[in-house]
Amino acid sequence: MRISPAAHVVGTESGRRRYACFDGLRAVAALAVLVHHAGFDTGVTYRWTVVGDMLARGDIGVPIFFAISGFLLYRPFASANAAGTAVPEKAGFYRRRFLRIYPAYWLALSVLVIFFGVSMGSGWDPLLYATLTQIYSGRTALGGLPQAWSLCVEVSFYLLLPLYAAAVHRIVIRSGRWIATEATALMSLVAISFLYRGLLEIMDPAWKGTALFWLPAHLELFAVGMMYAVWSAAEPHSDRAARAGRAVGRHPAMAWMGAAAAFIVVSLVLTLPKGVAPFSGPQLFERQALYALVALLLLAPAVFDLGQGQIRRFLRWRPVVFVGLVSYGVYLWHKTLVLHTVDWLGGDHNALRGNFPLTVLVALALTLVFATASRYWLEEPLHRRFANRGRR
Repeated sequence: MRISPAAHVVGTESGRRRYACFDGLRAVAALAVLVHHAGFDTGVTYRWTVVGDMLARGDIGVPIFFAISGFLLYRPFASANAAGTAVPEKAGFYRRRFLRIYPAYWLALSVLVIFFGVSMGSGWDPLLYATLTQIYSGRTALGGLPQAWSLCVEVSFYLLLPLYAAAVHRIVIRSGRWIATEATALMSLVAISFLYRGLLEIMDPAWKGTALFWLPAHLELFAVGMMYAVWSAAEPHSDRAARAGRAVGRHPAMAWMGAAAAFIVVSLVLTLPKGVAPFSGPQLFERQALYALVALLLLAPAVFDLGQGQIRRFLRWRPVVFVGLVSYGVYLWHKTLVLHTVDWLGGDHNALRGNFPLTVLVALALTLVFATASRYWLEEPLHRRFANRGRR
């Protein structure tokens, strides 16, 4: 697809669109991570066979979140490139991303430190946790809120995305070849991720453990969503892209069946470590590839939303949508509340012994209370007041 370089102007964000099923996808991702941690902290991941093996792979929720971010955040940039119009301005993008991540995180971190005994370490450690830079130190990578390592990756992606998009936009304007440029850039992200993990295999194992938390190790997961962003942005301009999107959108059940099959393979067919046990190089590549495939297939019905089907009805079901709306808070609060719930119910999270079903129910209820308060008393008021300031 070619565009006219003369169409380029500098301006504000364009191409914003609401995708109705994505809150449901966020709910799926958040609940997967919650039951994943509940399985470990109650010990059933190790005691039960098939179910335990599947719970061990509940961290698939993180790649799903990464793919969702890749799609929703790159969609306005891809849309602007496709139309040859204004690209989103960086200052507004960074402001909105800051408001999305840090205030709710600081609230959760403060409350969980003061009232639930979460440790902030010593020396410079609190500053690393507060700035979401803890993954760059082996001592703090999984400290504070352990699940926040993925937020550090998200922040890195937020910093990179406008710069990446500006570079792609510049090449598009000069060459007039949008699809070819976007495809090449996305393949470069995937290649960087593979090469990065390959290089880590020949490096010091102690350093490798920390570096696996960094953005380059996860770029292909964001690229899954960014690929969909380019594809959906091409639909108004290309009959072929529109026909292909409709073809994919007509079969949501097939997409999710494929995702379930890939998840079964990574959970039950491959023999992968559980918990914090290290992965070998081949195991890491296998897991990452299958996680990317699961995310790719799960997102398809939401990206190419034709409105029909049980899957889309499930993703739009009001209780599921509600969990999706507060999913960021669920992600922030759940791990510590799961640990305390195990002990409150008579178990011992240090001994990995507890009542798994009851822990999930109680911890989910408590988590939703905190997440809902964070969403409606902090996140939304801040967003309404500051997120769109300066947007034309």
